[in-house]
Amino acid sequence: MAGNKGGCGISFAKRVSDEADAEDILQDVFYELIEAYRLMKPIEQAGAWMFRVARNRIVDRFRKKRPRHLLPRKIRMRKAAIR
Repeated sequence: MAGNKGGCGISFAKRVSDEADAEDILQDVFYELIEAYRLMKPIEQAGAWMFRVARNRIVDRFRKKRPRHLLPRKIRMRKAAIR
């Protein structure tokens, strides 16, 4: 992503500190775009859609990296019961 002057790259730089994570998220966004095109899903505003997908992927990544002890006790108990 070094040298990327596009809005999407700048947005990632502000929200994701790890360059490898930012590149993974960007790859996920473009994969979703290709899948939407392949499945012929209409996208009215591609830029807004891409930012929404990127935002969702960033949130997903932070959720996965969040330490378990920060989860509320009720959620930890429910996850333990499922296993």
